[in-house]
Order: sequence, then structure tokens, then C-alpha cells
Amino acid sequence: MIINDKSYGIILIFRKDNHEDRFLILRHNAGHWSFPKGHKEEGETSVEAALRELEEESGIKEIEFAKDTPVIKENYSFEKNGNHYDKTNEYFIAFTKDDIVKIQNSEINEYKWATYDEAVNTFTFEEPKGVLLEVKNILNNESKK
Repeated sequence: MIINDKSYGIILIFRKDNHEDRFLILRHNAGHWSFPKGHKEEGETSVEAALRELEEESGIKEIEFAKDTPVIKENYSFEKNGNHYDKTNEYFIAFTKDDIVKIQNSEINEYKWATYDEAVNTFTFEEPKGVLLEVKNILNNESKK
């Protein structure tokens, strides 16, 4: 059976003074590292689902979405319990001034505020590395405007 699965998340950036941007990455109990994300609940918009998931997984509520930036899409496939999953994650870029994280122990067992290079070297799979590169390019282009 083929299952189309969609999640929504936020690539959260902690920016302080002239320090290098730090990205919130989470290690799930299954062992892989990724960005905060999850499924929509009934009646939620994509943004509402992403915000709820961010708060549930990290405890962070106070964010500011990056202006005029595209939704970043991540696509991949995998097999699980005899089913084939085509997975799409849609991410919004946002900033926070709060780097205090309270992880959701039922799903997450570790977090990191990682620089771009640290995150790329930490991610388990290639797809989030590509997403992060896309975000880095968007942020670099924004800073040149």
C-alpha cells in the first residue's frame, strides 16, 4: 500500500547580536535528527500545525516568521510495516529570541542549537541537509537586499 504523508514544521533560528545563526534541531526517540514538525489536526492550517508542533516538541511559543520567504519542501520515501510512504514536510522559516528548550520526552530525547556546519554534520539523513542549505541560501539572499 502507498501512503501519502504530510507534516508541517518550523526551521527555527536563534539569532543573537553578531553571532552565527543557530538552528534548532531535535533527536527523535527513533534516533534520527530533524527539525520540529508534525501532522495537522482537524481544522488546523499548515501554519497552525507547525506552531503547535514547535511548542509541543520544544516548548517555544514566541517566534517571528521570516518575511517574504518561501515554504521549504522536503520529499522522501520509505518503507514501514509493509507500506510504502511518500512523505512531504513543509517548513516555515522563523526566528526566536528564546533559546530555552523544554523537549517533549514522549517523542524527543535531545536537542541542539547548532550552527549550519554542526547541523549538517549531525543530521542523520540527507534530506534535512538539503533543506538547511536552501534556508542558508534564502537567508544569505535576504541579507543582501
